[in-house]
Amino acid sequence: MGRRGRAKHERAKPRPRPENAIILTKKSVAASQLETAISLWFRYADPISILVLAFNAHELFHALGKRIGKPSEFQTWLESMPQSFQARAKYVINFCKHGWLDLEEETPHDPRLADLFIYCAGRCYASVFGRLTPMMSAFELRLCLEYPGLAIPDAKETLAKLGHVHNAARISRQEFLDEYLPLVEIVLSSHSGSPPEG
Repeated sequence: MGRRGRAKHERAKPRPRPENAIILTKKSVAASQLETAISLWFRYADPISILVLAFNAHELFHALGKRIGKPSEFQTWLESMPQSFQARAKYVINFCKHGWLDLEEETPHDPRLADLFIYCAGRCYASVFGRLTPMMSAFELRLCLEYPGLAIPDAKETLAKLGHVHNAARISRQEFLDEYLPLVEIVLSSHSGSPPEG
């Protein structure tokens, strides 16, 4: 972007009163969206909000990662697929985000797509920033319990360290979060002294 483009870009930014302003970064926005999606997921809340938040976070983390040579593995795989496959994969996202797309239509949706975007956004976050936050790690742990066939080495290692998880798959997601998030925070902080910032 040239000098003129940068100046135009700066003029377009909002100018709230300093006492009312919060400073946004791509990392803070993406982490907030992802952790909100996870929080909603643990409460079995609105599947569309979870999907859109997770997708947005994934896009931002992919962009941050791609800039430093660590793109999202999911995005890289998706871009290798035929255009028709890519269009179907993004159809529900576009349907939810763009007001004029198929205005009079309806579409089927599998809410597990959000699980995929949450997981992939978390993996991208860990690749770019070093490791998962406790909330992201708690999501992976619960996902492993709900889908035992998933091979998530970090989650399986953390589950082993938590020890008494034999009952964890039988309690609700929210009960799991309430009981295990504090333990996850302890396990993660023992790895490097403190949990990463979201």
